[in-house]
Amino acid sequence: MRAVQDEEGAATEPLRSEASCVCGELRVTVEGPPSVVSSCCCRACQRRSGSLVAVQAFYGVEQLLTVMGPSQTFTRGGDSGANVTFHFCPKCGTTVYWFPEFRPEKVAVAAGAFADKSFPAPGRLVWTDFKHPWVQVPSGTAEYPGNAPYAGSFEIEDDRRARP
Repeated sequence: MRAVQDEEGAATEPLRSEASCVCGELRVTVEGPPSVVSSCCCRACQRRSGSLVAVQAFYGVEQLLTVMGPSQTFTRGGDSGANVTFHFCPKCGTTVYWFPEFRPEKVAVAAGAFADKSFPAPGRLVWTDFKHPWVQVPSGTAEYPGNAPYAGSFEIEDDRRARP
């Protein structure tokens, strides 16, 4: 994620990146680098992504330039105590982006939806209490047993995370 350069090598404008679903019907364009790239091991993210670790990039909502194509939404309570509204393609089912209510100034985009090998690595891994023991975490990655500190001090009093 870098700025576009002119012939002399000077940065002219932030790079625009497009993320899309599998079938290409739902696409978002963001401008500039993400503020945070994070990975999550909570059971809800495991189930949503179909993977043991979900990776997402957080951008300021002002960086979300375009949303193209139809989406359906699914809202669930997040581990922060606030809702998260996911936007997914009604044709192929891929979750492309979502809005975490506890961070209204942010939009999260599934990092894999960029299909960009140069995408920045996650700087943190959250909800490691649910990490499979054989998952290897790159050195230098901050790990948190629950939410990262920025998420606030919400306490959840339900068994959602404990269910199989």
